[in-house]
Amino acid sequence: MKPSQVQQAGHIEHLLTVHRTDFFGIPVVDLPMADLVSQVEHHLLRRESTHIVNLNPHHFLFAREDHEFGKICASGDIVFADGIGIVFASVLQKKGIRYRYTGLDVMVKLCTLSAEKNYSIFLFGGQNGIVQRCAAHLRQLFPTLKIAGVLEPPNVRDIDEFDNEEIVRLVNETKPDFLFVALGAPKQEKWIEGYRNKLNVPVMMGVGGSFDILGGRFSRAPRWMRALGFEWLHRLRMEPRRLAGRYLVGIPRFLLLVLRLKFRSKPNQPPQ
Repeated sequence: MKPSQVQQAGHIEHLLTVHRTDFFGIPVVDLPMADLVSQVEHHLLRRESTHIVNLNPHHFLFAREDHEFGKICASGDIVFADGIGIVFASVLQKKGIRYRYTGLDVMVKLCTLSAEKNYSIFLFGGQNGIVQRCAAHLRQLFPTLKIAGVLEPPNVRDIDEFDNEEIVRLVNETKPDFLFVALGAPKQEKWIEGYRNKLNVPVMMGVGGSFDILGGRFSRAPRWMRALGFEWLHRLRMEPRRLAGRYLVGIPRFLLLVLRLKFRSKPNQPPQ
C-alpha cells in the first residue's frame, strides 16, 4: 500500500471510531456526506460485509418495540440520522447530531460514486414495475452506471414467503458492489441481516420509498422543504392514508418517548 493510501486508510479508521454519537443506545455516524461516502467506500474496498441503516423517528419507534430490529440498529455497521426529528431529539439529549440525510440522498451519492469508479449496483424491491422504472431513471442520471441486476419480489406480506435462496443466488450471480433493498422498514433491514452471510455483496442498504421517487411514482419535496426538515409533510400530502398514522400519531409518540428516555435514570440503554 502506498503511503498516501495508508494515510487515507488511517483517516477513515479515525472517522469510524470517533464520529459516532450514542443516540439512546444506537451508534449514529455524524459525518458530512463526503466523509460518510468515503467511509462506505472504505468498507467496499476491503470487501467487508456492511449494512447501512438510516434512523428516523419511525424507525426509532420500531427499534424500541421490535427486539430484532432494535438489535439491527444497535449493531449497525453504519447508522446515519435520517430526518430532523433525530437531530432535534439529539439536542434534547445534549448530543447534538449535526448531519442528517434521507436514504434517497445517500443512495444517489453511492450511485454517483459507482458511476465514477465503475462499481456496480443491484436493485431489489418495489412493486408493479417500479424497480425497472427506477433503474431506467438512474441510467439517465448516470449513463456510466453499471446496474448489475434488478429484481421485483412477489407481493406477499412476509419476507419468509420469498424464494430467498433463489434471490440470493440471483444477486450473487451478478457480483454487485452495492445492493439496494426497497421492502419498507423494518422488513428490508431484517431481510438484509438475515441473508448477509450468504450474500457476496460488500455493501447493503434498505432504501424504503427511494425506488418510488426515482421511478416517478411520487415527486420529491421542494428543496426548501427538505432544507427545513419538512420533507415528511410533503410525503404525507402524497400518501395521506398510508402515512397519516406514521406522522400524525408517530411524531408525538416519538417526542414523548425521547422525553421519557431523557429523564429516566439510565437513558442510554440499548433498545429493548
